[in-house]
Parts: sequence; structure tokens; C-alpha cells
Amino acid sequence: MFPPQVTRAALHKELLLLFYKEVYQNGNLELIDELIAPDFRSHDWPEGLRGPQGFKSHYAAFKEALPQARYHLQDLIAESDRVVIRWEIRGVYVGLFPGIGLPPKGQKIAISEIAIYRIEKQMLQECWRVSNPYKVLSKTTPTCYTSPHNQ
Repeated sequence: MFPPQVTRAALHKELLLLFYKEVYQNGNLELIDELIAPDFRSHDWPEGLRGPQGFKSHYAAFKEALPQARYHLQDLIAESDRVVIRWEIRGVYVGLFPGIGLPPKGQKIAISEIAIYRIEKQMLQECWRVSNPYKVLSKTTPTCYTSPHNQ
């Protein structure tokens, strides 16, 4: 029996897991400059927002909206230079949420998301995100709101 070889995909999973645990869960912002490529692009960010500074700016706005957010990782799948992560974030909504524009009223919210990262040279290079705004809306608005998916 041959010893298992560490694949590039496995190394990429470890890198993304480190990023989520240290940056998102533990608030270790020093790792951002080490793990985010200088020209990193997240396709859900406003035009022109890039790299470690872009991430820090986006993350600061997010932390203002959900300062006590807790991340729950659910799936982590890797193939070649791509890593897919499915996670949920829960928190109390106290500041304006980036990209949604709902007024904060101290509501508890949960956001589900799937993100695909491209990793190269042991750094996050690019990200595509899909989140569930209907779940956010249903958790933050009166019960008379009905998601189009529930009709």
C-alpha cells in the first residue's frame, strides 16, 4: 500500500479552511495580506474593489452590520484550483447590510451562501458567491412577506 499523496486540491481546501477559521471566525485580520492576492476579485463586490484592501473594506462594512456574527461551515469541496464552500452566518443585524439596504432593527438573521474560490500560488485569487436573499428577507421583515420560492 502506498502512502496517500497530498493533492493540490487538498492543499487548497486547507488554505480556505484556514482563511474562514482565522479571518471570519477568529477575526485575525493580519492573515488577509498573506492569503488574499494583490489583485483578488470577488465578483459580488462593487466595481473597483480589489485585493486585500478591498477585502478589508468589504469585511469592515459587514462586521459593522453583524458585529457578533458566527460562521458555520457546512461543506468544503475542492477540484484543481477551485474550492467550493457552503456556509451559514448567524448574527444580530445592527448596521446597514452591504448590498441589501434593509434598515437594521436588532433582528436575528441567518444568511446561507455558497462561494467558489480560485486559488493560485497559495493565495485566494478570485471568488464567486451565491447567497439566499429570500432567507435574509424572511428573517428580517414582518411575517406577511412571502418569498417567491414559497408561492
